[in-house]
Amino acid sequence: MFGIGGWTISSRSVGGSNSSTPGTRVAMSDKVLVDTSAWIEFFRGTPSTCGDKVGELLRRDRTCVTGLIIVELSRGAKGTRELRTLDELLRTVTSLEVSDDVYRKAGELSYRMARRGLTLGTVDAVIAATAIRHDCPLLTLDDHFQQIRRFAPLHLA
Repeated sequence: MFGIGGWTISSRSVGGSNSSTPGTRVAMSDKVLVDTSAWIEFFRGTPSTCGDKVGELLRRDRTCVTGLIIVELSRGAKGTRELRTLDELLRTVTSLEVSDDVYRKAGELSYRMARRGLTLGTVDAVIAATAIRHDCPLLTLDDHFQQIRRFAPLHLA
């Protein structure tokens, strides 16, 4: 068992290992990109559909992150120990490559949404473009990703 702040995660919850190094292309057909909001729900440790789904994805080694999700989660750590524990967990999941093409697609998506009067944060634009590029569904609790689906072929888990 290890804990992150008030979150306790048993080794039964995690399972699997990162079979690819960051940036390595892997088949994403069965992987799910887990957004920061879904991770936070999981770490709360209270029963919830989203938190339970993250736990199941971890057990089946189907979880993906991006560097920006790692940054957002790390920023929320409450101390060095929590940060170290979080880092240990995130090293067990697949990290998706973010190429220049992804950044261009994120910019185009932001542009199209802005022309319709909708603001899309840079981080969320890159996360959405990464999921689309890797044909990987996104697990999130953030409603604004529903809006993104009107402008791009984003699949939600």
